Amino acid sequence: MFSHPIGLLLLLYATTSLSSASNQYFDVRCDFGISFYPTNTTALVNGLLTSNFSNARNCHVKYKMESAVVRVAVEGFNSSSKLSELYSLALENQTVLFLGVANSYDLADDKKYRFHACPKAHTQQQTDLDFLFFGSPKKESISVTIELDNSVLKPGKEANLSVRSDGVPEVKAFEIIDDDKHPSLLQITATSDSDDEGMECVLMVSQNCSSMQSNGLAQKDADGTQSSLKLTFTKLGRITLSQYSKPMITSGRWFIGIRCKSNEKKLKNVNVTVTKGYKYDILGKTLPTVYMCLVAVFGGILIAGFAHFFLNPDFDECSFPFHLEVSPAGDRVPSQEILHYVPEPLPKCTFPFKPWVNVIFVSWFGQGIKTYSYLTAVLAISFMVGAAQFVIARWSNMIEEGDRDLCYYNERCYRPIAIADMPSNFMLSNVPYVIHGIFLALSFSLREAIKQEEGQNGNRYSLENARRSRFAPYDYSVAYALSWALVFEGLFSATYHLCPSRLTFQFDSAFMFIISGLVVVALFNSRIRSVYATEPEKRTMKHPSETTVQAPKYFLFFVAPLLVFNYIGSIKDTRDDVPIFFEVIYWIALVLWLIIMYIWTFRKVGVSCQWKEHSCGPEEDWRKTKFLIKWLWIVIFPLCLLIIGVTKKDDWSQFFLFSCVAAVALAILGLMSFDTALTFERYLHSGGNCWNGIKQLCQPKQILAALLHNWHRALYVTVTFLFWVFAMYFFKLKPTTRKVEKPSVSRTFNKECILWDFFDHHDIWHMLSSFALFMSAYLLIYVTRKIEIYFWVETKYWDDKNNRDSLSQLENGQTLGSESSLRVAAEQENDVESGV
Repeated sequence: MFSHPIGLLLLLYATTSLSSASNQYFDVRCDFGISFYPTNTTALVNGLLTSNFSNARNCHVKYKMESAVVRVAVEGFNSSSKLSELYSLALENQTVLFLGVANSYDLADDKKYRFHACPKAHTQQQTDLDFLFFGSPKKESISVTIELDNSVLKPGKEANLSVRSDGVPEVKAFEIIDDDKHPSLLQITATSDSDDEGMECVLMVSQNCSSMQSNGLAQKDADGTQSSLKLTFTKLGRITLSQYSKPMITSGRWFIGIRCKSNEKKLKNVNVTVTKGYKYDILGKTLPTVYMCLVAVFGGILIAGFAHFFLNPDFDECSFPFHLEVSPAGDRVPSQEILHYVPEPLPKCTFPFKPWVNVIFVSWFGQGIKTYSYLTAVLAISFMVGAAQFVIARWSNMIEEGDRDLCYYNERCYRPIAIADMPSNFMLSNVPYVIHGIFLALSFSLREAIKQEEGQNGNRYSLENARRSRFAPYDYSVAYALSWALVFEGLFSATYHLCPSRLTFQFDSAFMFIISGLVVVALFNSRIRSVYATEPEKRTMKHPSETTVQAPKYFLFFVAPLLVFNYIGSIKDTRDDVPIFFEVIYWIALVLWLIIMYIWTFRKVGVSCQWKEHSCGPEEDWRKTKFLIKWLWIVIFPLCLLIIGVTKKDDWSQFFLFSCVAAVALAILGLMSFDTALTFERYLHSGGNCWNGIKQLCQPKQILAALLHNWHRALYVTVTFLFWVFAMYFFKLKPTTRKVEKPSVSRTFNKECILWDFFDHHDIWHMLSSFALFMSAYLLIYVTRKIEIYFWVETKYWDDKNNRDSLSQLENGQTLGSESSLRVAAEQENDVESGV
């Protein structure tokens, strides 16, 4: 085949000599041609192809070079080659390492069909491999290149790989040298600028090159005890090796494998880099967490102090006018006499330390009404057991299998903790929820202690001492429930971020449902304070709209069904084989529950489900302002559900979550519009006209004066609003994963750390939303407390006024009765005299 005498001499010399002076050698002997060695580690063989396995062409390769990869490239001998099909096998000690098939597309236009054979792990002995080739057409000329590759990818350098879509992987080696006291994280990153986002590839990292072998008909792991890490990607993928990953980071030779899978025959260019991350020293791991906790603690103290002294209605003077929506004499405007019923504010320097300690260590467990907070804790602890078991099992499965697709991490900002391969930054960023929840509980306990202290001193501000037959003591249960809900939201979110996925998101959203429901309950219950009437006949006569939402009903009929529907919906989202029977049952149960909850809402807000009841009476009766306002918001809510359902049709957890958020927003807007409409209606009933009423509500001077008088409230609301705006910006516009997509697509949203080289955009969402919820909870509780004070003052004023009016009418009736009886007696005497 080689006619040149010098080439023949070189060939004979190469086949009989060692490849290096260091006891390394490389020898290739093929039964279809003579091997030619352009270099000490490369052999070229030309020959004719056979068409069946029984007489397949064979190349026997012997080499002694630790951790080297044998690369094989097969192509037509020249441009006129008509090679249409090729079968290739790689054998080691009669064990099939690789079996690949190439068709005309793979071999046309001078394309080479490439594959590799991996060495035995950590061997210094001679390795023997056999490569077999057969295909069509028969006796077609082929050229085979066999190369012994011992090159490594150095840290910080980039390697470009052209990966085929037929499952044949590309392999690149790199070395880890442990020469540092504090080892660093090692990040293996694969990126692709290819326009074909649908071409999915697999990134694999292992110390065993056999793990990178083809996914074809045969595959052999030379050392099954060595595990590997793998994930899918389209644009970007990253695997992080640490001290606690499996396999853990150790010195020696490692291998990177890239394999693409697609139904189309394409090439994908992938750039691979190996970089060192932050060091595994104690200071480097803890400083970002310490910074975050300090911000959460000092920020929480500042907010709690501001809210306590500037928002707390116990320290504030009530202003005029007051709301009268529940008063039977609501069509009248109170006189200045109502100011005599306004409670005196407490001194801001009040700090009852001993009662506060008593509330924390005694009242929390043995005194007062704490139904909401107790049931919140019971539900959280019970739910946490199952949630933790499920998430830990899924995370353990990911660790054992090395399949990073089981958990949707932001791989570009993955920072494992020092005891296990857990995402420390994603979990620790939920600590502010816990800190702020504890601050809320302590703050409300201080308020309760102040109320107990002032109540014992006989202060006339105490609602508990006024008209016990009508009013209930102030209910701190919802306030504490909000506090514990914020704490458990942090714990459940941390549990979810151990292994985030579409199925585990139900645990992250669980307490978001509860917090949303508690907000609506607090807004409603603050306006209803006549439930604890002592007379049994009065209790039975109460309309549902005149009673508060009780904790057992809230958790049993709202929270529990919602969690069940959310769980089943998550299963439906992740599986396509759900039986039709269960689909039908699920939809029927969901629709029935929504209808029941909707009817119950009708009754609680005081709107009858029977429209005809209002249309039978005078027209003005059912056209009253409050009736129309209630109907307006009741109609808007299902429209919002419909819009959310269309936009979130592929994610049930997101649908339920955003529905709860919409319910909160509509409850707040509905309450504001309802109060504004009632204020306007009362102005009209007092003799004013429509235009003057609008001018009174919209006078710039009055609005400016109110803002200046309440600058602290305006500032607090503005800062709260800004926290929500920035939090939602990071949540919606800066996503780091997308769980509704495939893992490979989700990784295109991965982003680098942006804060202290430890926290990403989603972690900042955790911090900002914690502050936003913290401030919103204060605003909610203090606003509802203010409404309760207004209710108390108005009711006491109108009750006393009605009692005085009744006494006056009774006295007038008695006077008129005595005068009438005297007149009748005089008439009778006149009749008698005239008769006589």
